[in-house]
Amino acid sequence: MTLRCKAAWIAILLAGLVLPADAAPPKKSAIGLPESAVPRRRVAILPGRDFRIDPGALFIEGEPVSSPDAGAILADAVARTLAREPEVATVRPADLRQSAESTESPELVVRGLLHLGQERYRDIRIPEAISALEQGIASARKVYLDILSPDLMSDLYLYQGLCHVEQGQTAQAHVAFKNLLLVTPGRKFRKGWFPQATEAAMRTAAEDFIRTNPKESLMGGLERVEAFLKFARATAAVATYLTGAPGEAGAVEVRVAEVSRQSGGHLVLVARGESPWSGPEAAADTASRTVSGWLACAVLPSREVVEKPLARFYLDTTAAYSVFLRVPTRRLFSNAGFGIGLAWQVKEGLDVFGRVNVLNAFEDKFGDLVKQFWTIRVTAGVGYSLRGNWGRVFLHTGLAFDYLSDFESTTDPNCKFWPNDPARCPASNVRRPTYLLGGAVALGINATIYGPIYFAFQVGVAAYFVSNESDTPVNFPISLEAGLGYAFF
Repeated sequence: MTLRCKAAWIAILLAGLVLPADAAPPKKSAIGLPESAVPRRRVAILPGRDFRIDPGALFIEGEPVSSPDAGAILADAVARTLAREPEVATVRPADLRQSAESTESPELVVRGLLHLGQERYRDIRIPEAISALEQGIASARKVYLDILSPDLMSDLYLYQGLCHVEQGQTAQAHVAFKNLLLVTPGRKFRKGWFPQATEAAMRTAAEDFIRTNPKESLMGGLERVEAFLKFARATAAVATYLTGAPGEAGAVEVRVAEVSRQSGGHLVLVARGESPWSGPEAAADTASRTVSGWLACAVLPSREVVEKPLARFYLDTTAAYSVFLRVPTRRLFSNAGFGIGLAWQVKEGLDVFGRVNVLNAFEDKFGDLVKQFWTIRVTAGVGYSLRGNWGRVFLHTGLAFDYLSDFESTTDPNCKFWPNDPARCPASNVRRPTYLLGGAVALGINATIYGPIYFAFQVGVAAYFVSNESDTPVNFPISLEAGLGYAFF
């Protein structure tokens, strides 16, 4: 080994030692596509097909030779256009084919059924050959081998047609040969390889194919394309093909179908492009322009409308006003203060809440309240809510507890002038409720102002059933609250 070679080997070894971890090749996903940190939309590119079949040129002298496929040129043009969009990951048939070394590969099973059918055909055991080939075709279509391995699918249809010809089943052979042309429209056969009757049947199938092949086939229908996209984990598919009868220039056709974002999510045709055939470059330009036009309007990850997440916790502080509808005084008296509330959205439409209000009583008109007092009101329970980005509407129900500090009221003038004289003011003439316990219900709304800040308003009513006094002299408070809150997401 020369000195120059040794130096090169040493350089390679040193590069391997110092190569940073992030310089390693990108990991590949289960279907062979490199993973990307950037969110990307997966788009499947169906094989380009050139359906400009000439029945007179179906059989040629000598061995068939491969020639440039105009359909493949269109598919490559689509792939190049999509590759320029960083938010798109293209999925091509080669990416989806399972490894041939896998013993569980569906393609290996289908190939086995094809070989079995070929052997039974050569042994002139035609019914058994047809059975094996039909099993192979059904299995192949389930795993989309007409897209992933069209040559294999073409052989299945070829031998199926040959078997039906041997059985004298002309109609079944006709269908099989048309299916052959659908998956491999550019396939040629060696002249004289098949009996003249077989060649005639294949030419007739080609002539019928030109007249009846639907331009919008797309794998046989949108439902099958939709299933294929689920298999490929993609949301859109691009199909390119050429159509035209012998002697015609033909036409370039491009179709883009994607999963609808409406309810149901079925596949819809969203873009199409057509132009007369005037050469490979013009055809590739048509395909590129059609796909570019679709990309301009397509919903890519950066254009996704992300719904704002709904809050889990709601905290508010409010100014509060309350009035008891049943009082031991001759006129109603007001209570004012503040409130603090917290609600936890357990599930959509259901929350658990707790609330504390501190209220101070104002003297009534006739002075029946001997002194002002404070009320500490605690409510807790469950609520039912309707939410959106605009806020929420809720109905809260639960238990209510009031603590009344230094509540004293009387309508007896003697108790007002001589409150400490038992002879003039019997204890029964002064009401002193200390605590109240009952149920409460409140209806409210939280209206979003900006971000997590919202305006809070609610109206509530309570009914007390338990008190330190037997007849519950203070009852049925109605409260109004308004303030600001903060939503925790």
